Amino acid sequence: MTIERNKIYTILFLACLGGFTWILVSANHLASTDASVCIVKNVTGLPCPSCGSTRSVLSLFHGDLAGAFYWNPLGYIITITMIAAPLWILLDIIRKQDSLHRFYCKVECFMRQKSVFIPSILLVAANWVWNIMKDL
Repeated sequence: MTIERNKIYTILFLACLGGFTWILVSANHLASTDASVCIVKNVTGLPCPSCGSTRSVLSLFHGDLAGAFYWNPLGYIITITMIAAPLWILLDIIRKQDSLHRFYCKVECFMRQKSVFIPSILLVAANWVWNIMKDL
C-alpha cells in the first residue's frame, strides 16, 4: 500500500520545513546548553537510536564530516533528505511529473524485502548500542 502523491509530497515538505526550523532553533540551543531534548533519554537516561542526529546535521552544515559521523551516521540520510526532497518536489510540480512519488514507491517496496528490512533494523540497533556506548 503506497501513499498517494499529494499526501507524500505534503508530508515530506512539512517534515523538511519542520527539520529546518528545528535545526535553526537547535543551533543556538545546543551551543548554550548540554540539556537533552530527547524524550527517551530524559525518561530512561539512555539515548535513543536517533540521539545526536541534530548535532550530526549541524556538523554536516558546518562541513565537519567526521563530527557528523560521530554524533550519528543517520544525520547523513537526514541531511540528504532535507535538501533533496523539497527541491525534487518543486521540480515535479514545475514539470508536472511524479518522479519523487515513483521513487518513494520503489524504495518502499525495496525496504519491505526481508533481506533488506532485517539488516536495516540491525544497523539501527547497532547505531543505538553505539549511542549508548558513547554515552551520548
